[in-house]
Amino acid sequence: MISVAEAKAFMGITSSTDDTLIGTLIDYSEGLIENYIDNKIDTASISNEVLSIVDKFDLQYVPSFDLAPNYHYARTRYFPITSLTVVYDTTTLVNNTDYVYDPDTGVINFYTYVSDYLNKLKASYTAGYTTCPNDIKFVALEVTKALYQNAGTTSRGYGKISSKKIGDFSVSYASTNIDIKMYSSVLDKYMNISL
Repeated sequence: MISVAEAKAFMGITSSTDDTLIGTLIDYSEGLIENYIDNKIDTASISNEVLSIVDKFDLQYVPSFDLAPNYHYARTRYFPITSLTVVYDTTTLVNNTDYVYDPDTGVINFYTYVSDYLNKLKASYTAGYTTCPNDIKFVALEVTKALYQNAGTTSRGYGKISSKKIGDFSVSYASTNIDIKMYSSVLDKYMNISL
């Protein structure tokens, strides 16, 4: 999603002293984002995911399919998808003959009869973005920065000052709360949908 170099440039850090810490915080921020949207951002290979058949889906998310009667649909757990193999029982189904799929949503439209009885319908696929969308990248940078400020000493000093006192010098530093929901206006459009 983001690299250590990108995070350091965003935070104005030139030293390599905290590179390991920043890498760990990037992993954590990416986990927060993926957990919030319940979806993959970085590419991931998914093997033998059991699919469930539905008779209809929300047209708001998949406007490109012709809704002919008696077609059945399934959707991969994660999306977008860049490659897909569907197996029914022991037979590998053929794309554009037995089914078509929308790579942006992971919705599979079956032209041939399939059933999800006994978990015999399975998909193996690659999910996630080959290039991370810029708005998600910005959220990851912001979250990583906030986590870094919470981690204590930084190359620019401590986190934000919440109070100070001049006589006998005293200072208090505020914790930067990480509430991933504050980025919902960006992240909600990437959120996993239900059929």
